[in-house]
Amino acid sequence: MHRDLEGNVVGQLDSADQVEYEKESEIVERKGMAMKINYWKVYESSNQIIEIFLDDICYEIFSFLRPYFVLNHCALVSKQWFNVIRNYSKLDIEFKKVISAKNVKLLASSQFLESIRSVRIVFDTLLEFWRTIEKMKNLTKLFLSENIIFGELLFDTLRPLAPRLKLLKIENNTIRYNAVNFIGEMINLEELYIQRNMISLILPIKELKHLHTLDIGNNEIGMIGASVIGEMQQLTRLNVENNSITTDGARSIGKLKNLTELNIKKNSIGQEGVQHLCELVKLTRLNLNYNQIGDKGALLISLNMKHLTDLDITENHITVAGIRSISNLKTLTSLSIGFNRLNSKCVEWICELDQLVHLDAKFNEIDDEGVLLISERMKQLTSVNLMSNYLSMKGAIAIGELPELISLEIDNAFLTVKVTLALRRQKKK
Repeated sequence: MHRDLEGNVVGQLDSADQVEYEKESEIVERKGMAMKINYWKVYESSNQIIEIFLDDICYEIFSFLRPYFVLNHCALVSKQWFNVIRNYSKLDIEFKKVISAKNVKLLASSQFLESIRSVRIVFDTLLEFWRTIEKMKNLTKLFLSENIIFGELLFDTLRPLAPRLKLLKIENNTIRYNAVNFIGEMINLEELYIQRNMISLILPIKELKHLHTLDIGNNEIGMIGASVIGEMQQLTRLNVENNSITTDGARSIGKLKNLTELNIKKNSIGQEGVQHLCELVKLTRLNLNYNQIGDKGALLISLNMKHLTDLDITENHITVAGIRSISNLKTLTSLSIGFNRLNSKCVEWICELDQLVHLDAKFNEIDDEGVLLISERMKQLTSVNLMSNYLSMKGAIAIGELPELISLEIDNAFLTVKVTLALRRQKKK
């Protein structure tokens, strides 16, 4: 008689089998220690010892592997592994080349179609492929490249899929209003990314009641589109970059009380627009790059947005007075103030931000005096961008010796080499 690894009696083996069992047991225990699990069982069948993972453990293993490897190798190991992959695994598939008719046919006959949860397509493909996608019953995420023809024929093919989708990304296309109407049928959509599509009318999107993330940057929605978005109170993340939004559009966006992230860069909201955005009390990340907000806008931000952790006010006519206001935002971990012609006088106020780890101050007029102050008082910085400032070798080496620094950008090749060597020396210590 002998016992398995759980102590259960499983039968009697002759001496030869007993040696094999002990050898297998040793292997099992060694694997168990390496993987920090003990969920193996050992069975006897016709003097053969078989090892089997529990299905849950198989699933955990597969979750760390690439889908291609799982499908082409793991699925061939055993019937158990095949069934686990088919029934439990969630696969993310990317097609980087044009899909041939032969491969479409092979895909259509695959037993793993229902395991696929996301598809990313780089090139336009055959209509038969879209009909195959419709068979992927658990598909919830669809990523389409700039080469996809998003027209009526495709709508009819994908329409059965529409209620299942939770994420849709279509960028760098020319989406017409009928396409926006079709997107409006995706009633369970939670994330929508439609950058660079020349979109102007977006009324159907308002009907997506489960949508919490909307990226509609680099389109043409203007004030009318902003007013539509202003009614989508469930939104938590919004990108309306470069959409001809002015003060009136900012007023509409200021109604989104649940927003935690807003990218409104490259618009024209001005100081008055900032006043409307100050209503967003839950905001933690704000990108106002190129919006002409000036020092008054910076002051409004400092007085009303105390929870910000990430702020971008690049190219906004900010002076030392504006930076002094921003220094009151003690929760900031990331600050971008490039293209504002700031000199070293502003650095003293930046040093008040003792939680800051990322500083982007490119294209300003900060010299060695300011850089030395940063190196002395901001030891916590991990990322610094000082491209196109007034650094000499002394300042560059000083900033490169920050103890936590991981990334540094400066524009002089000779200085870059010297600072890289300094960083290496620092790591060796």
